[in-house]
Amino acid sequence: MKKFNLVALAVILVASPLWSGWLQTTQAAYTATLTFANPANGASRALDANNRFTIDVMVNTAGQASIGADVLVDFDSTKLDFVAGGSAVANFYPANHYGPSVSGNRVSMGATKQAGGADINGSGRFATLQFGLKSGIALPTNVQFSFYYIAQGNTIDSNITSTNIVEPDLLAAPAAATITLTAYVPPATAPDITSIVPASGTTAGSTSVVVTGTNFGTAGAVTFGGTAVTPTGRTDTSMTVTSPAHAAGDVYIVVTNSATGLSSGSADAQARYTYVAPATAPDITSIVPASGTTAGGTSVVVTGTNFGTAGTVTFGGTAVTPTGRTDTSMTVTSPAHAAGDVYIVVTNSTTGLTSGGADANARYTYVTPGSTTPSITNINPNQGPEAGGTSVVLTGTNFGATEGTVTIGGQTVNASNVTWTDTSITFTTPAYPVSGNLGVNVSITTSGNVASNAVTYTYTDTNVVQTNDPDIAYLNPNSGLADADVIVTIVGTNFKPTGTTTGTVRFGNYTATILSWEDTQIRVYAPKLGAIPSDISYTVTITRSDGKYDTATYLYLAPASTGGTSTPTPASGMPNSVWAGLFGLNGGLAFLIKRKLTKYS
Repeated sequence: MKKFNLVALAVILVASPLWSGWLQTTQAAYTATLTFANPANGASRALDANNRFTIDVMVNTAGQASIGADVLVDFDSTKLDFVAGGSAVANFYPANHYGPSVSGNRVSMGATKQAGGADINGSGRFATLQFGLKSGIALPTNVQFSFYYIAQGNTIDSNITSTNIVEPDLLAAPAAATITLTAYVPPATAPDITSIVPASGTTAGSTSVVVTGTNFGTAGAVTFGGTAVTPTGRTDTSMTVTSPAHAAGDVYIVVTNSATGLSSGSADAQARYTYVAPATAPDITSIVPASGTTAGGTSVVVTGTNFGTAGTVTFGGTAVTPTGRTDTSMTVTSPAHAAGDVYIVVTNSTTGLTSGGADANARYTYVTPGSTTPSITNINPNQGPEAGGTSVVLTGTNFGATEGTVTIGGQTVNASNVTWTDTSITFTTPAYPVSGNLGVNVSITTSGNVASNAVTYTYTDTNVVQTNDPDIAYLNPNSGLADADVIVTIVGTNFKPTGTTTGTVRFGNYTATILSWEDTQIRVYAPKLGAIPSDISYTVTITRSDGKYDTATYLYLAPASTGGTSTPTPASGMPNSVWAGLFGLNGGLAFLIKRKLTKYS
């Protein structure tokens, strides 16, 4: 018979008449509280593989001439099931025994020992009762048992001694009653996530994720990267959750089972979910040149971002094959096409995303050879304050001798503010309130209602003063032949502060090829204009990767010009300073003046 630990003992005495079968008896009640906990030693009650435990019940009749006895066990039927009776009332006199039997939440057994019956080893007779945990009951505590020893006769002490009580190894007096037994139950198992599908999604969230595993329970908190989420279709092995928005990177899903209070691992590899930033579509920032004849065959350099190294390119809807393709640049050849505007569209095969189908920076104008289609080749300057009032010069061809209209950002410029020739138009910008810098399209329509290509003018927000702006001190050289390969060094400060990368350099509306880009010096090839009839000044704009910019002026010389340049000495550390360099040009004198402005974005 197994030994039990006596944890607590209190005195309870209940006496009342009870009819049990053929015998009227006197009843003494013994209440045992079975507490589930890890045992202090090997003598504690243990569950078997089926979560069952056994109670051995004994009636000691040794030395008694004649006795009839019943033993009743009451149990908490909400937590336990009576399973089996082991060896029913083992070792009682074979012809005089009965039990065990179960009725409701009571198990009874009993026997009589007739006078002259042999004692078995002079000890008591016992039976084994086995109980199992109810389905769905985990770690039951304070399970109540009531043990009743029922003896023949009307006096409780006539045939009962300290050695013939239930569980004689506890040896409590008949009047003693509350017994706490300790039994071992294996600890509950924590939730375990075995897979999540899918295991990644965008930082925007809203991805439906199926979580599979064990021991989830049907209730309890679920967190997704530390954010509480509400699962749907939750079972002990599966549930579906929706990812909340989160920064890019790895996070973990954690499931808590409210029944056991246990949670899955907070850094379980199987529960890891990766947030990825949404892919960015290709963006075309310039095409050079922006026009060509309807015959096609024009080599066009396309510059921008997120092109990828593979994917389709269309030119006015016709597929073309790029050369020298990188993530930021490629060269394509224009196919033949009718006169008019078309767009170049780039698709990145890795992300599946495509540049805008009507992006102004990707617009290419087909012109009929010898036609009078107007073409804007330069805008100077190409930015100014949102308040307007900036005098802007457009240069190009086929504007016509009769004034047409100038449109900027969808607004038609007042005719009184426009001066017009066939190759040059000067106009004053209207006000255009912006929040931050904003590039708008500038185009013209001839008096014959023929539209030109568009160029970009940037309105600047004068309400937000920028600091740490790029500052061009001077260009070296600051002029060169329009049809020659001229390397220009742009000298200044804050071209590449920490956190920025290489930006862009434009001469008017033409993007220059960058040879090197450092914080105090940028080297570029000045875009070639070819044969021009006379010298012309272009605004040189450097734009950092963060959008901040500065400008200077470069003089394109007609091929017949022979003048040289000298490098002016820049003013150092003088806000709103003015400096001038003096140099000879075609035997004359000219001043190159650069006014350092406070810039806005």
